[in-house]
Amino acid sequence: MGNKRKNQTEIEEETKKMKICENKKENVEICKRVPPHPIWAGNDVCVTRKTHIIAQFKKCKYLLDRKFDFVKIHALGKAINQALCLALKIEEEMHNSISVNILTGTVEVTDDLISLLDADDMNIKQRQVSAVKILLTRL
Repeated sequence: MGNKRKNQTEIEEETKKMKICENKKENVEICKRVPPHPIWAGNDVCVTRKTHIIAQFKKCKYLLDRKFDFVKIHALGKAINQALCLALKIEEEMHNSISVNILTGTVEVTDDLISLLDADDMNIKQRQVSAVKILLTRL
């Protein structure tokens, strides 16, 4: 009975995927690759939507207070707003004793398009994503 129920849930999940793809009028599953990034140094902080902003705040403050004269904050896409809020919060907390330089740009990322109808059929799609690099320098 348990196996049958598990199989039913798997089938339901697969049909949900098919419905989502059918709504787009494409029978493909999109798998996003990890975006390219520079070689990280000890003073680089990568902001994502999944990491907690308080932990990032404490890390940046620790790096500026004890280890480095500057910290670089990197973010892509939807995480840009969180990175900007983080930089402003650090500037406010350190009583304007740091300078904030913001560089914006775009990064090319790659998506794999896997056909749900033919398992061997796979295409690659390139797209542009907004990026920001914030340099916090101690004065």
